[in-house]
Amino acid sequence: MWVYAQQVAAMAPEQQGPAAIQMCQQLMGSTPGSAEEAVAALQQMASQALSVLSRESFPRFVQSKACLPLVEQLIGSQAEELKKADDVIWSQYTVPPDCAGWIHSFASVARAMPACIVISDMAMPGNPMFFVNDEFCRVT
Repeated sequence: MWVYAQQVAAMAPEQQGPAAIQMCQQLMGSTPGSAEEAVAALQQMASQALSVLSRESFPRFVQSKACLPLVEQLIGSQAEELKKADDVIWSQYTVPPDCAGWIHSFASVARAMPACIVISDMAMPGNPMFFVNDEFCRVT
């Protein structure tokens, strides 16, 4: 849903309304009364979908066994180059060796994701954030 809302937002203003109406009909089974209502409904559904993903699905995925292979697949042949992502991890933080590969790989991939992503160290007092992605910086 978020992708569809972004596609509509990227269109010329005169194309947004008709495209949003069509998407509401196809994806939500409803016909809004106006183009503005369609754009607003699409944006609301996208916001709700992103919220559910970030609160529920994404945290479960990150803790699953499927996460690391996907991150490795996403970085592909760049794996050796992305071993260290020091440019996106807080410079005062020392990444624990037992999870360094996962953290550097994940941070490299998560940097440009459209959802706000933060990684903190729960083992340290204050739970310092040692990685925040670009979207988190933009939103906050």
